[in-house]
Amino acid sequence: MEVIIGLAILLGSLAGIVTSLALLWSKVLMPAYKFFGKVSDLVEVMHDLPEWCESVDKTLLELKPNGGGSIKDKVSNIQHLIGQHTTDPRCHADQHGPLEK
Repeated sequence: MEVIIGLAILLGSLAGIVTSLALLWSKVLMPAYKFFGKVSDLVEVMHDLPEWCESVDKTLLELKPNGGGSIKDKVSNIQHLIGQHTTDPRCHADQHGPLEK
């Protein structure tokens, strides 16, 4: 009888230890592991941020007019030329010679 009581106490203690470890893992260790994984991803993004800022700065400079060299100046020039071709038929002849029939 004492052996059965000792075995029951041992199994109960073992079950309590396993349950405690499972709770510790699911409520403390796993969330901490996930949090630090996200922190390491954030650190990688923050490490690459200066390169991204430099790229964005270059792109923003291309979108501001600067006297002919930016993308915005080239688009404006194309719009101006299209506007000339649609409103003034002589514009084509001035630039490319007369149209042959």
